[in-house]
Amino acid sequence: MNCSKAMIFSPTKPAQQAAPITLPVLILSGLLGSGKTTLLRQLIQTKQQEAPTETWHILLNDFGELNLDAPRLATSGVIITPLAGGCICCTAEHLFVQQLQQLTKQTNPDRLIIEPSGLANPTAIIRAIRRFNQQQLHTTFKIIQVITLVDATQFSESYYQRSDLLRDMLSLADHIILTKADLLATEQAKQQQAWLQQQLSANKPVHLGWPDSSDNKSGRSWNPWQPARKAPSFHLLNEPNSPQLGTTSEPVNSIIPGIISAQLKAGDISLLSWHGQPEQLWSRSALKTMMAQPPAGLLRLKGILRTGKDWQAVQWSPSGVEFSDQAWYLDNRLEILVDWPYENFELMRTAFEQKLSKCVQVRDLI
Repeated sequence: MNCSKAMIFSPTKPAQQAAPITLPVLILSGLLGSGKTTLLRQLIQTKQQEAPTETWHILLNDFGELNLDAPRLATSGVIITPLAGGCICCTAEHLFVQQLQQLTKQTNPDRLIIEPSGLANPTAIIRAIRRFNQQQLHTTFKIIQVITLVDATQFSESYYQRSDLLRDMLSLADHIILTKADLLATEQAKQQQAWLQQQLSANKPVHLGWPDSSDNKSGRSWNPWQPARKAPSFHLLNEPNSPQLGTTSEPVNSIIPGIISAQLKAGDISLLSWHGQPEQLWSRSALKTMMAQPPAGLLRLKGILRTGKDWQAVQWSPSGVEFSDQAWYLDNRLEILVDWPYENFELMRTAFEQKLSKCVQVRDLI
């Protein structure tokens, strides 16, 4: 993701008053692997530089249960809470409303950022916030902007036409950011930007990477906390078109060496997670080779893995695999999202575990 440009905003702490309190909210949406967590790190970094005394609360949806993104984002002045209801399907909206109620009672943040899963339709988030505001008198949540990220390396006109979820995300967005555009030829990236802009409203900017002064007519850097509208005017869908992630977790037997436990949530999209011993060692080079030809049906992979005496966060999306240093020492964690068909699921899981087993060894380093 091209986020090299500095972001400038003038944070202001909400005025101390009896009531009502208005809490500004950003919603970061985008399909799996579009770069939402990378953007979130950029926002947090800028907050630490320009608004160190502010407290931000982030409702974060790791797509799995092992809480892999939170350790990478933890820092002072930032409270990170797992997002209730998983991918926030329409059936989980009431859980999210309850979470908003708890947030107002337990913390008093200056700003709120919501990062739902790449499987989530932001319609449900917006609808739940509206419902909460109708029920409350002392605290209201004001949606400042909905920012939707699109992986430029995976985007195409045909994919836009096929994906109801992507079109829903774009229709609700105030700003669209084409991430990883620097990985494409400049002309190709600009063609994507122009085509997408043509499909959308003229007042819905499409940016190549993080927007700067060259992206707007005012000549000023884009401020994500500047209200994009005078009043919310979302056209919400009656039925969000979100893939249904499995909800019931069941243990499974794993053949991977050094695994403490493995869990499966089976659904239209299934979640597999592995929890490994701290002595479990992974080969970074073997993983890179393996993920260069990922199995069919693999949608996303995340992990915190021990490679030698160091730990690394590993991220895979269709645009490729990334490794980054991670301060960790507790255990190995790995999760994947797949849409393997039910009739072939166990065969495909076994084949994937066999490949993973070739990337790991167990030995005592102490």
